[in-house]
Amino acid sequence: DYLARLEQGDIEGARAYFSDDAVVEVHGSVAYAGTYDAAGDEYADLMLATWQFPTTQQQRPQLWADCDQVILRGPFARTSVSTGKAVDTQVIEFFTFAGGEIVRDDFYFADTQAVNDALEQS
Repeated sequence: DYLARLEQGDIEGARAYFSDDAVVEVHGSVAYAGTYDAAGDEYADLMLATWQFPTTQQQRPQLWADCDQVILRGPFARTSVSTGKAVDTQVIEFFTFAGGEIVRDDFYFADTQAVNDALEQS
């Protein structure tokens, strides 16, 4: 599944769940907030350059589905590639589907300061 591939660092496998014109929007005040082409290399390259994969995340997220949306609430435990600092917070993602593919992923961190602290050089 998408989450297992992502946690294993199989970014290409995870991208296969997105439509060709899908977007990922990272909300809030994190260093890399913005809108990205999910099918292109920019977002995948950013994730691989920012966070260490695979992860050893033990907790599974909660998922709710309704019509064309899935809401994910779960842990985000990662280590920064550049600083070696870890972050452990919660995320909420809103996935929008069309034709069996993800067309939009809205991503929110519960603690943006913790994310920025992990990414910031001392």
